[in-house]
Amino acid sequence: MIKFFRKIRQRLLTENKFSKYLLYAIGEIVLVVIGILIALWINNLNQQRKIKTEEQVVLKQLKNEFTINLKQLNSKIDLRNDMLKDFEDCLNYFTNQEIESDSLFIAKLGSLYLTLTFDPIQNDLVGSRSIQIISNKELKRLLTNWTSDVHQLREMEQLYVNYYTGSIMTFMDKTGTGRNILKRFWEDSNKTAYLLANENANYRKIDKSNLSTNSLELLKNYELESIISHAYGLNLTNNYESQALKKHINKILEVLDLEIEK
Repeated sequence: MIKFFRKIRQRLLTENKFSKYLLYAIGEIVLVVIGILIALWINNLNQQRKIKTEEQVVLKQLKNEFTINLKQLNSKIDLRNDMLKDFEDCLNYFTNQEIESDSLFIAKLGSLYLTLTFDPIQNDLVGSRSIQIISNKELKRLLTNWTSDVHQLREMEQLYVNYYTGSIMTFMDKTGTGRNILKRFWEDSNKTAYLLANENANYRKIDKSNLSTNSLELLKNYELESIISHAYGLNLTNNYESQALKKHINKILEVLDLEIEK
C-alpha cells in the first residue's frame, strides 16, 4: 500500500502536476490522520471494555461481601433483641419483687455476658484503584461513607464491652453470682449461637455454686438493677445504630443490583 502511494506521488511530480500533487498530499495526510483517529478510537474502546470488565468483577465482589455483612449484622440484631427481652423481664422482676423460678432468672441474667460486636468484611476500597473504576457516583458516595458508619457503630458497641469488663464482671465477683450465671449461659444454645465454634460443640459443664446469693436477695440489690438498666440502654442504642447501618447496607446492595450486568 505504501509503495502504491509512493508511485502516485512520483508520477505527479514527474508530470509536473504540482496542484494535483498538493491535493493528493493533503488527502494522504487526511487519510493518515483518520487512520490514527480510528486506531485511537479502537484502543480507547478496548480500554473502556477492559475497565468495564474490571468494574463488574469489583461490583460482584462487593455484593458478595455486603451480603455476608448483612447476614452477620442481622444475626447480631436478633441476638440483641433476645438480650433486650431478657433485660425487660429482669427489670419486671425487680418491679414486682417476684420471679417465676430461680433457674429462669439466672438464665436471663446470662444475657449480661453477651458482648456482641459487628466485624464486617472491610477492604481498603476508598484508598485503592477499585473505587476509581466504579462509575456510579451514588455507589461511590455510599462506599466512601461506609467505613465511618461502621466505626460509629463499633464505638457504641465498645461502650458495652467496657461496661461489661469494668462493672458487670466486678459485680459478679463481688456478689459471687458469676459461677451460676455462667453455668446457665453455657447451657443456653441461643446465647452461644454467635460463637464461631458453636456448631456441634461439646462444651464442658460446671456445677452450681453453693456460695452464691439466692435470687430473692438479688431482687433487693439496687446495684444489679442499675447494671441491668445500663445494659438495656446500651444494647438498645446499639440496635438502633445497627438498624441504621442495615439500611446503609441494603441501599448499597440495591445500587449494586442495578449496576451488575445480568
